[in-house]
Amino acid sequence: MHWALYLLYGFAAAALQSTLMPALIPTSGRPALVLLVVVHLALHVGPRKGMLLCFVLGLLQDTLAGQFLGLHALVFCLTFLSLKSVILRLNTENSFLLLVLVAIACLLQSAYLFVFTTLFSPSDYVFWPLLRDLGWQLFWTTGVGHVMGAAFHALQGRFGPLSWIPGSYRQEAGGEN
Repeated sequence: MHWALYLLYGFAAAALQSTLMPALIPTSGRPALVLLVVVHLALHVGPRKGMLLCFVLGLLQDTLAGQFLGLHALVFCLTFLSLKSVILRLNTENSFLLLVLVAIACLLQSAYLFVFTTLFSPSDYVFWPLLRDLGWQLFWTTGVGHVMGAAFHALQGRFGPLSWIPGSYRQEAGGEN
């Protein structure tokens, strides 16, 4: 049942990222809201289910944003696998390290996007727009990740583990996947 909530969160994040965020944030680098869902998946979901959800979220983002179909699906799957390997070596109870994890995810996503767009693009000028937007995207994504993390902990502190927030029941149960 939690996979449906992840898809709902991913759909809401992709819709906000492609429609509302360009109107609210005038800079070219905007927060990657779907990437925050991918980070949450990497923290709380096993590899098979997480890969499938990341693939669907990537296709959803490509569809809503009108980009190359399958590009973000591949990038999110690779980012998810990379984050899963980093999470094994990181204390995920520390909120600062979670922000570092979001920054790592943002850098990984940009690196994978750069590799695949330069590999398949006939243009030689793909590098500069990605590099120009990276600083702002890193700033906005970690900022939004911090605000969402603070809101999540405030909700959890007030109401306890909530079943409608995937992953909150695992923190009390010892982090079982």
